[in-house]
Amino acid sequence: MLYNVFIYESATGLLVWDRNFDPTNTQQLEMFSSFFSAIKTFIKEMILKGSSGDDLKNIEMGKHLIMIFSIKDLGLDLVFIADSNDERNVQKVASRIAEILKTYKFLFNESFDGEISRYRALSQPIMEILSKQKGLIDQTKSLLEDHELIIRRLFAKRGKLDPSEELALRSQHDRLQKELPTTRNLFIKHRILDQLLQIEQRIADSEKFLTTSRNERMLTIEIEDLHYKLNFWLKESKEALHKALESIANTQKSAQEADYKHVFRNLMDFAENVKKIADDQVAVRFRVLARYFIDKDRIPPEVLVKSISEIINLKDDAFEIVRDTSSVPTLEITH
Repeated sequence: MLYNVFIYESATGLLVWDRNFDPTNTQQLEMFSSFFSAIKTFIKEMILKGSSGDDLKNIEMGKHLIMIFSIKDLGLDLVFIADSNDERNVQKVASRIAEILKTYKFLFNESFDGEISRYRALSQPIMEILSKQKGLIDQTKSLLEDHELIIRRLFAKRGKLDPSEELALRSQHDRLQKELPTTRNLFIKHRILDQLLQIEQRIADSEKFLTTSRNERMLTIEIEDLHYKLNFWLKESKEALHKALESIANTQKSAQEADYKHVFRNLMDFAENVKKIADDQVAVRFRVLARYFIDKDRIPPEVLVKSISEIINLKDDAFEIVRDTSSVPTLEITH
């Protein structure tokens, strides 16, 4: 089984083309993003190490291999992640893909500027070669089945850091570990875990990395669940508000005479939970808005009307609202 193909610029370690054949779905890729990121980081380091004069060799990861083929006249490295028993098949397609790349050498005459769209022309001929090799890309296994073993093997192959650099990194790691349990905001917790993972990669501590990865996955699930609930309470608040206004639409009643108790309840649920991802003032803002609807007879009519307009015009996604009103960076997490 072939899991990934990468084409790197040798001198810079920049990724110019890649294709993923791992059958993991999008949600799994997001949940195990630290694992796949660690593999890419390791490969980039190997590419840069090889470009400095060292020979690039196959890198064994249990039942899997990272195979690196240097195309020196193009300044490229062709990288495959595959099962060990597919090594010969990968070698066959590697030579054919190398020939394809040479026919497209005009694409590599100029240094890579980060715009990968110029390499789209490579996709069709490369895919034709891979699809003709029987059993190479039509399997259903995933690297995730052995992700812990792979991480341990990769980290064991990492070179030693300068002692002073390692000491500084471990000091930073200890500081972040102490900061983590005292941090309430889930987005900030996620950012701290990302920083810990980066340090653990640098110091090649596979056990800490695996533990932090598991914690990050659990936190990601918690954030996604909160995202769903916040959007639910937001939707219910708007619908309850529309129903309250519709109930007085054909009457002589003023906005202050409508029944907003369902608006109040949903907005309070929203406010109590949005503080898990937002600045305190954001949660306070929604608690105040909720109170306006329950204290409607004790506030000026214009304040109620303004509050109604504010709720109706809120975006439908809670994370977007937080992003627009909070100084805390949000995460690109979908569910």
